[in-house]
Amino acid sequence: MNSSDRVVTEIPLNALWDDSGTLPHHRKRDLKREEIRLILCEQRVRFVIANVGEKLTWIDAMSCY
Repeated sequence: MNSSDRVVTEIPLNALWDDSGTLPHHRKRDLKREEIRLILCEQRVRFVIANVGEKLTWIDAMSCY
């Protein structure tokens, strides 16, 4: 199956993917508000919206702030 055709079947996700294929990231744990704030201040992040039955929606970095 082409990665661009994949849809979300369950949440939390077991994997993340984009048009290039499955990404090498995995879920570690839930984050608290302060941890999220620190991550956003310290590094560039990519946001994605995941809804069951739909394709992943990646948010452009310039649209995040």
